[in-house]
Order: sequence, then structure tokens, then C-alpha cells
Amino acid sequence: MKTAALARQLRRESAQIEDHPLPRLLRHGIPIVLSTDDPAMFHTTLNEEYANAARMGLREDELARIVEMGFEHAFLPAGGRRQT
Repeated sequence: MKTAALARQLRRESAQIEDHPLPRLLRHGIPIVLSTDDPAMFHTTLNEEYANAARMGLREDELARIVEMGFEHAFLPAGGRRQT
């Protein structure tokens, strides 16, 4: 949202958080991981990123699944990941 990348992708002047395709991607089985990327530059926290995901329309169980995917898709050797 802060870089206006979503608006550019949607070919609009501006975009709202509710326009983000994240819920559709998740519901189609695309792995999603939330992070703060560069908190000093974008002035965000991980809590705020999850709150934004909720504003996009994600349910509590979907947010919990994103937390799980953060561990599943972490850049760790296989032995360092949580096994389910």
C-alpha cells in the first residue's frame, strides 16, 4: 500500500487494503507468509501486518494458517523446521 504497487498492478489511481488479492491467493492454496520487510522504512510491525490481513477479510483460522506457513516456509534447514 505504501509503495502504491497494488494500485499500479490494478491499473488504478489508488487502491484500498480491501482490494489486495491476498485472501484469494491464500484460498487458492498459494503459500502466504507475512513479515515486516523493512520496519524502519515502512513504519510497521508484524502485529499491524496481521491486522491488515484481517482488514482484507481473512478469518481467524486463515490468519492462524499464515502463522503456521511462516514456520513451514522459513529459510531453515529441514531439521530446524517444526514437523507437523
